[in-house]
Amino acid sequence: KTILVVAFLLGFACAEHSTAENPPECVEGDSKTCPQAVVGTQPNCSQSNCPVSGWKPKSFYSNKSGSAQAYKPGAPVKNVVCEESLRKPYRAASWPFSRGGLGDGSPSLVVNVQLLSCAVEDNESCCCSPLESEDVLLEVWQAKPDGSYSSISPHSEEGVCRASVPVIESTASFETLAPGSTGILNGLGPAGWDFSPYGQPTIHLLVTAPGHEPLMAQIPTLMNQKLDFQEFFGPDWRGQAYTLARSNQASLSVDQWNASVSNNQVNIQATVRLHKSTDPSNLHQAMCPSFLYGTPGSFFVEPIALCAPSLLNFFRL
Repeated sequence: KTILVVAFLLGFACAEHSTAENPPECVEGDSKTCPQAVVGTQPNCSQSNCPVSGWKPKSFYSNKSGSAQAYKPGAPVKNVVCEESLRKPYRAASWPFSRGGLGDGSPSLVVNVQLLSCAVEDNESCCCSPLESEDVLLEVWQAKPDGSYSSISPHSEEGVCRASVPVIESTASFETLAPGSTGILNGLGPAGWDFSPYGQPTIHLLVTAPGHEPLMAQIPTLMNQKLDFQEFFGPDWRGQAYTLARSNQASLSVDQWNASVSNNQVNIQATVRLHKSTDPSNLHQAMCPSFLYGTPGSFFVEPIALCAPSLLNFFRL
């Protein structure tokens, strides 16, 4: 009996030593040795030999990407998305039935985005490295602080709260104002009108790069009086919420949120992970997947200006 007890204790000690210094080799698909949540969210996992299985988003659109209804192609190249003159009024909703604001108007946001290229094929190692390409396009758009989008019609309000942000050495930086919340008209109502239910304010990002699938993501920007990040209270009852697929993919993460009440400013550091592909979809295919535009699944989610531009001849949005 004494020998058995000693052997058991030695075995337990060896197991602890193996776990601490020599972790078991990552087995693809095994959540214990290869946690998907960890692999899919690390900013850089080049040291790991763990293939990323199932990291690729199942759909271009999801609750993580948000709606592209107000997207407008051809935004001018600049580093300031929303101009200072739009700071007031600021209307952000913390729950679906009302919008409020801060006395100093919309806080300034300074956003830095790190772009990573992630290999996700089964025969490649789990490796997210800085995106090295000179042809990366990062488009940013958002609602104005009052909760309305600028016009999506051609030759109207060009570049208002919209920008193509230069990417230098896998990093993009831009300044903007915190967006307001859009309502049931998704920020495209006549003369800026909108009604409850409202949703969480967000900044939309669209990234395209050679050899990668196009990616759309959003940065949530709801904050309290101290400018600390705040979760939206309650469900999203807008039309887009009923048509977007639920997803737990980690294509974008907000890594830092540093607020300065005295300066009415928040500095945000975010990471975007692009999926490598030998046969990537073109942008129109990705953003306009519906065969017939006008169904709820397309109207509330897909960009009118890209997927059904002829509608803008009849409705000046």
